[in-house]
Amino acid sequence: MTTPPPTGARSVDIRAELPAGPRAARWLLGIAAAAAGPMAGVEIALLSAPLGGVIGVPGAVVGYITLTAVVLGGLSVWPVQRFRLLGTGRGVGVAAVVAGLGVLVAGLFSSIPVFTCGVLVAGVAVGPLLVVARAVVGVREFYGTVCAASIAGAVVAGLCTMRPGAALLVAGALAAVAGVGVAVLNPLLEGAGAPGEVRHARWIWPGYSAIGFVLGATVLPGLHLLLFRWNVLDAGRSYYLAAALIPALLMALVGGYRIRALVPLLILAAGGGVLVATGANAWQATIGIGVAVTAAIRCLIVMDHEAREQITASGHFLGAGTGLVFTVGGLLGLGAGFGAGHLWGFGSALTLCALPVLLVALVVGWVAAGPDRSTASRTTEIAVEGGA
Repeated sequence: MTTPPPTGARSVDIRAELPAGPRAARWLLGIAAAAAGPMAGVEIALLSAPLGGVIGVPGAVVGYITLTAVVLGGLSVWPVQRFRLLGTGRGVGVAAVVAGLGVLVAGLFSSIPVFTCGVLVAGVAVGPLLVVARAVVGVREFYGTVCAASIAGAVVAGLCTMRPGAALLVAGALAAVAGVGVAVLNPLLEGAGAPGEVRHARWIWPGYSAIGFVLGATVLPGLHLLLFRWNVLDAGRSYYLAAALIPALLMALVGGYRIRALVPLLILAAGGGVLVATGANAWQATIGIGVAVTAAIRCLIVMDHEAREQITASGHFLGAGTGLVFTVGGLLGLGAGFGAGHLWGFGSALTLCALPVLLVALVVGWVAAGPDRSTASRTTEIAVEGGA
């Protein structure tokens, strides 16, 4: 007879903590969130100029609309969690369908108001959808799906350079169909939106913000360098980005998670931007993007596993908080990268943006070695022994 673990203890078996429900529904949920979020986002980022030409605005305006959608998605997370609007599998499926339809509408019509409404509606729905998917889907499965969707978005963007709306149709249709599947299967989402006392390691917040910062300060500024330094145009940049993301997908599928690797991974992620800035050709710059993204994805996986071991409250609220911190860090990194780039050049900006991440790596290493880390480890060991 199995002895239950003590109250308040957490088991390190992440898969055992996943909510009940059909495994197929969890996969569909991950696909829907990744298609409406990362896949569509990568497509819009790569095709901002062609999309702007279709709807009659500069490409920068398309970028501003997308950034507004990201902000609205972040702002919608807390109300959705607070009022438990996505507490059922059917509700989550409907949100995925709404997000997919928003992307579909943005790709179908060449009107500025319609495109704007479609992107903004998709952004509002995608924010909470990603939070729920991250809490419900396994850690490796979630980040593997995100990386695969990002690669697919880059490849589709490269193929649809002359018809950018078609790329959004693919992402929107995939998200909507997967959302319908989730709504039909209606998986049980145990603990969705349930408030509770949160106990977490102090390094979680600077860790997630630093990863968001390094991604925001490296990927889009790196693509800017590919265009203006190495004359790699839209279709070429798409394939370069897809190649850079492949190592991240492979890393997401690798098991084994050691918190001691977090500081070296943060340093490696910061060094990716320096590699982009100092690359002697387009492929070396692409390798720098790949190094930054791969190290960042591995950091996220390690931190997600460690957070699930330490937190006694709902994983949905943890996902909301850390997701918002990650998003804010990404926006700050993007602003710092482009702001410093316009002042001193993008090569110098990428190098300078590595400094805050290196500082956070030192802080995380110092805090993670503190007494709260050892206490959390002892709690985890008790949970494993009690549940044996």
